[in-house]
Amino acid sequence: MGLVGMLVHASFDIALISVCLAGIRRSTGLTLQTSYLATKSHQRMLGFVVGVGERLFDISVAFMTAYPSVFRPLDIVRFEDLEKQSRHRCSKILSEPRWHIPDRSNSVQNMVVK
Repeated sequence: MGLVGMLVHASFDIALISVCLAGIRRSTGLTLQTSYLATKSHQRMLGFVVGVGERLFDISVAFMTAYPSVFRPLDIVRFEDLEKQSRHRCSKILSEPRWHIPDRSNSVQNMVVK
């Protein structure tokens, strides 16, 4: 793959990640902290990428609303019901054990040969 192909691939990946971050921000309110970045130019660049993701998210939502036969909105009766449902899902996800850390006390590296 040539240089142009690699640039197109990388920019497409960055766009997908930024759209995902925009969706997370819109649905949960969580956003990136840019204060950990070293320079102001990096902070501005990250802000630009997230802004592009917001715009692409808006375009995709507009596209989806243009085709109501394919995409339909959720039937939300009350906002409180949606909030309870999302809190339940998030707490279930956070309570699941994700990482299994093996016990390495009996590994070959810790054994001492006398």
